[in-house]
Order: sequence, then structure tokens, then C-alpha cells
Amino acid sequence: MSELMLQQTQVSRIKDVFEPFITRFPSPQAMVDAGEEAVVAAWKGLGYYRRARMLHAAAEAIVTSHGGVVPQDAEVLETLPGVGRYTAGAISSIVFDQKVPIVDGNIARVLARLDDVDLPHGDPALLKRSWIRAEDLVKSCEHPGLLNEGLMELGASMCLPAPRGPSCEHCPLKGMCRARRSGREKSIPSPKPKVSRTVIHHHVVGIHRNERWLLQARPSRGHWGGMWEPLSIESHSHLSLDEIVRGLPVRIENLREVPGGFKHLLSHREIQIHLYTARTRVRSGTWCDAEEIAERPMSTAMRKAIAKLEDI
Repeated sequence: MSELMLQQTQVSRIKDVFEPFITRFPSPQAMVDAGEEAVVAAWKGLGYYRRARMLHAAAEAIVTSHGGVVPQDAEVLETLPGVGRYTAGAISSIVFDQKVPIVDGNIARVLARLDDVDLPHGDPALLKRSWIRAEDLVKSCEHPGLLNEGLMELGASMCLPAPRGPSCEHCPLKGMCRARRSGREKSIPSPKPKVSRTVIHHHVVGIHRNERWLLQARPSRGHWGGMWEPLSIESHSHLSLDEIVRGLPVRIENLREVPGGFKHLLSHREIQIHLYTARTRVRSGTWCDAEEIAERPMSTAMRKAIAKLEDI
């Protein structure tokens, strides 16, 4: 579970989530019994919620095809939903002591500096070479899990990227580092080109009645797939009030924009959150109080939006 949580998420963010999560879901069977929505709700605060859905799907596959026991072989692990080469290698080597390599950004940087390989960060050629080099190392050692963890820790704590750069004077591998010998330890690998984010405008309409909010479920695909939120409309521009009224699936009245809008950044998206209040005469739909909202899978951005709307 920790390997899936750590994908694109810092260790500091999972510290408060990990222990309660494994206490609630101590086995694949427990996760299957609880259901996908419970798993996603327990994932709250980690972002990238598709990982939680994949984790539940992997638990189902383990129960159905492997008798509820997590496979040891990396190739078999890679057949599970949401498990790629890195995660499979980490589980296989660290948990089961199999001689399988892992490569992430930290390890690729360490190996590039050790061998003085001047390729840009994220370059496919650097990634391919790193996997080959890591496999050679892991096959020649006695404890592959310790080797892989050591390389990860070295890249995360000492062999750092710019602007801080490496702390070579404390590095246990400084005598082997070719980049240090050539004086290029701070410039290898060269920076990855900046990713341009797509800007999305998210119009969140808070409809509140008898201490309950009207919610809707998002489509299963896309960011925040299958999660819950107040009535909302997405677009590539800031919509007018009339456009929002026409686009909502529920007939509303007295729509007005309110202060408190904010920006939420995802890896490839910049989401501009615009906040509104409105009324409706519709009684049907999903109306939830604060306790029910806390139990539903919902993005951090939407929880923040509701908190701001509550203060109005």
C-alpha cells in the first residue's frame, strides 16, 4: 500500500494516512469487503485518487486470482491493476528479497551522476539506461531490497537535484562518482523542460438546505474520477451566470457569484475554482450533511470549496 501511496506524493503527506489506512484494510480481502468507495474515502488528502481505485481493483484481483495472497514475482505483480514496473520491483525486492531493480527519478539521478551520463532528466534514453544499470547492480548484490532502498534514500536525502544540488562531502559513494571527478555533479542530469498546465475553470454552485448540501458524482474518467462534489460545471473560460444556469442538470434560482474563489494545481492542470450560491425547488438528488460528506470520497479542492461556501 505504501508504494502506491508514495507515487507522486511526498512521504510527509502519507504519514498521517498510512497507519489508519492499514488498520482499516489489513488485507486484500478486507479492502474488497469494504468496497471501492470506502477505500477512496480513506485515501483523503493524498490526491491522485485514481490510485485508490486501482488499489481496490488490485485487491479484487489478488483475492480472485491469487487466493488473497500478494504475489512475490515482479512479473505477476505487474499484471495487477495500477501496478507498474517500479511498484512491482519495489514490492518484490523490498518485501520478498527478489533480485529485481527499481528506478524512479531519484535513482536515475544517482546512477547518472555515478556514471557521468549527461542526458536530460526524464529523457527516455536516460530511463532505459538507468533500468539496465540498476538491474546489473541488483543481480550482483546479496540483499536487493537494501540496495534499492539505499539508492532511493541516497537520491532523496543527499544526491539532490538543483537548486540545492548534491552533498558530495557526506556521500558514501563519492569516491566512485565520475560526475564529481569531472566537475559536473551539479549539472547532471540537466533539468526537465517545464510542463505547461492546461487551465480549467471549475464553477462550483453551493446549494444548501436544512444543513444538507446537494452533491453530484463526477464521471468515472478524468481528474477526480467518480468522486463527489457540489453541483459544478467545467469549461475552458469563466462562464457567465446565464451559461451556468443553462448548463446545470438541476433547475436553480438566485444564482450569484461569491468571494473566495481559488486556484488548485494538479500535475498538468491549473484549476480555477469559482464559487456560487443558488437555490432550487428540486427535492430529489443526493443531499448530504457534514457527517455524510466526510464519509464520501471527495477531492481536497471540493472540500475546501464547501468550507468556503459554509462561511458565506
